[in-house]
Amino acid sequence: MKPDDLFSESRLCMEAGDFERAAELLTAAIEIEPRNAEMYFLRGLCGLEMETPVAAIEDFNRALDMDVALQEVYVYRGFAREKTGDFPKAAADYTQALRACPSNADALINRGAVYIRLEEYEKAVADFTAALELVPTMAAVHYQRAVALTRQNQYTKAYRDVSRAARLDPFDPRFQVLINWLEARIEEDPQFS
Repeated sequence: MKPDDLFSESRLCMEAGDFERAAELLTAAIEIEPRNAEMYFLRGLCGLEMETPVAAIEDFNRALDMDVALQEVYVYRGFAREKTGDFPKAAADYTQALRACPSNADALINRGAVYIRLEEYEKAVADFTAALELVPTMAAVHYQRAVALTRQNQYTKAYRDVSRAARLDPFDPRFQVLINWLEARIEEDPQFS
């Protein structure tokens, strides 16, 4: 089979959710045409789907070595690094993606989540705020900003955010749990109101 045929078939497999077969086809295509950055990128995506983030990172690195213009690779490599627990490098990847496209909501949201893990709450709030300017009706982002604000003891602001999240998505139980917790904190200590 020609590399283009293998590549096309791998994309069909990915669309069908057969990431293992897609990775096999991409590996065969890479053996024939080893300088194709997109094939490494797609195999890295398969690695993420198959829960092999270390292999995915290796493929993303190869893709970037060949074509630094593949800026979306930074978002996915950041995600893979999160899965391995390498939060500082994940944040650096999301920052690199944002240099290329400052309005990349996924990069802002993911970096904000990483900043929470790194206990850099002000940066997390800033990223979630910027993301909400791009996607104002995304309930999960309001919730994540509420979590970061809670870690800064800004309970009233957090309450506003999580209440907005609950209005946008009334079926997510996490939102009500945080609302109840915040109501108790605000009631216990009026300085937080």
